[in-house]
Amino acid sequence: MRTALGRLLVLCAVVLLLLTQNVSADGNQVNITFICYDGSALAAAEKSNPYNASINVTYISGYSDFRVENRP
Repeated sequence: MRTALGRLLVLCAVVLLLLTQNVSADGNQVNITFICYDGSALAAAEKSNPYNASINVTYISGYSDFRVENRP
């Protein structure tokens, strides 16, 4: 059951990546969609990036936004 749910999660993530525009540039602004399990690496990168003012980051948590319910 967990393997099927894991495969479904990966399939959903791949479909989402194919349907969304990951990185786009519009007048000195870069929009990035970031999907991961933990945002700590992204937070560290934002603090150390000299171009942070020009980057708009959308963070989607792959862990907390997807819930698995046990159904009888």
